[in-house]
Amino acid sequence: MTEYGELIAKKLTAKLPEDKLKERIATMFKEQTMCVIATASSDGQPRATPLECFAEGITLYIFADPGTKIENIKVNPKVSVTICNQLKPSWKGDDWKTHKAIKITGLATILEPDEPESIHTRKEVIHWQEFVGALGRDTTEPPKGLVIKVEPKKIEYSESELMTEGYSSKQIWEAPA
Repeated sequence: MTEYGELIAKKLTAKLPEDKLKERIATMFKEQTMCVIATASSDGQPRATPLECFAEGITLYIFADPGTKIENIKVNPKVSVTICNQLKPSWKGDDWKTHKAIKITGLATILEPDEPESIHTRKEVIHWQEFVGALGRDTTEPPKGLVIKVEPKKIEYSESELMTEGYSSKQIWEAPA
């Protein structure tokens, strides 16, 4: 049996201390800036959209163009967001240790361009300069536009390598009630 198989067989259940879990979540937010945000219309029609995301603490911010996702959030602020790393194509050797994923269940708010939080987010949180520069546009002022703010109610964090430290590979953080 492989090391991975042996660790799976142990059915580890140990939880990371909350501060360590939030630290790992914040690190992954910095490492992976692409997410898929799932929204639903008032009649339950789902929509999943890949977008670039940035975080301040464990709050996620997404600079977004108008579209179905925005209309969905306006009528139904419940969202699900997934962020994952690119897994190596093989589970041989230590490749399995590279698996990391975050699943967020939360509430989304649309921040209008002139709101103070939107201005702060576009200046201090969202790294827009490189993208705007690639379009040949002015990089001295952040672009105006909508920002989706996702406040997590629950974060499910998966990291296979946690098993080598004696922890469950699946950890859950929940917002205080």
